[in-house]
Amino acid sequence: MLIEQDFAEIEVQRKSENWRPCFYTLGDTVVLQSVDAAFAVKDIYQRVDNEDMRVFLQQKTASDTEVP
Repeated sequence: MLIEQDFAEIEVQRKSENWRPCFYTLGDTVVLQSVDAAFAVKDIYQRVDNEDMRVFLQQKTASDTEVP
């Protein structure tokens, strides 16, 4: 599992998938079946200050304050 620090992207390579990379971004959940764990990408980047997180949090705040 590789976690980028400059932008919100996680790469996971699995032997069961012939080491092909799978990419996860904000809004996705990374599932690690071998250790029976799942992580929301937004939780992994919760304390990271980069452009992707600023935009994600801004959009989340805007959608939370919208009136239906």
